[in-house]
Amino acid sequence: MGTQKIIGILIILVALGGGGYIIARNHFNGNGGSSSVTVVPPPPTSVTVPTPAWYEAHQDALKADNQRCAQQGTTMPPGLCANVAIADKEVSSDDFLHALNQASGTSGK
Repeated sequence: MGTQKIIGILIILVALGGGGYIIARNHFNGNGGSSSVTVVPPPPTSVTVPTPAWYEAHQDALKADNQRCAQQGTTMPPGLCANVAIADKEVSSDDFLHALNQASGTSGK
């Protein structure tokens, strides 16, 4: 490489700052100025999934998570939507039996 080229590159590097250095370094190392960025996903977080029994005792949360599972089930933590479905069926059948018992005049549960 000629002296004039080196001086020219140094002037450009000084003018552009660090970004120019990276571009020039990649270019002269054979990378052609292109670089690849590796995106590393965050590590999985530990999520506690409520049990069906917990949902039966917390029916407001059951209703909210039932709606969330219907809208975005594939993005929910594994097992959560299954537990919501189990609890929802239990609550529905309990409500049905309670209504049936009231209609027939017997006490439920």
